[in-house]
Amino acid sequence: MLRLVKDAVAALPAEVRLLFFGSDDFPSSSLDALQLCQYLAESGPRIRLSVHDSRNDKALCEKLGILFFPALVVQGKNRGGLRFLGTPAGQCLRMLADMLGLASTGEPGLPAGALSRLSAVKRPVELRIFVRPDSEPCRRAALVGAGLATASALVRTEVVNHLDFPVMSKRYKVGAVPRTVVNGRAEIDGARGAEDFVDRVLGALVAQPEMHR
Repeated sequence: MLRLVKDAVAALPAEVRLLFFGSDDFPSSSLDALQLCQYLAESGPRIRLSVHDSRNDKALCEKLGILFFPALVVQGKNRGGLRFLGTPAGQCLRMLADMLGLASTGEPGLPAGALSRLSAVKRPVELRIFVRPDSEPCRRAALVGAGLATASALVRTEVVNHLDFPVMSKRYKVGAVPRTVVNGRAEIDGARGAEDFVDRVLGALVAQPEMHR
């Protein structure tokens, strides 16, 4: 696993920023996440790691809307937002490496049909994808979600290690993973093909105005 990740980040073609946000309120998970970020930065010469915390960098947290810790923000050629919440252990480390790869190239890696459907998105979309560290289907779901945020400035994708956020997982009734929450309400369960996934996101956006009535 570590060799795959190391080789992937070592081959990044362009510079990408990895912003780490930790909190003294969660010292153990923040330290674990930071150490893994440092491993990636040491393995990938084009990764620029910056370290921030919830107290000393409060203004930056507010600017980026960082509410949960630890949080990792990926910035490169991605048009939308790419984030990972929690400790990127196991398959989650590969998910973070996938995000770095997408941000470095700016290529979403999605089929033409999915990109065509994505053009129908006309308002901001937040995808919160709950995963666990030992699941390959979770990695596939995260890769599709990250691809959408790479392709569209209207999409922000947050991949969440749900083991680190039991309260959030309970709020969204996360049992089996992967589970994707669209704009805080609609859910998409399981790892799905890119075109099917986009169709379900669009369906959720159409249905959501009715939820306010």
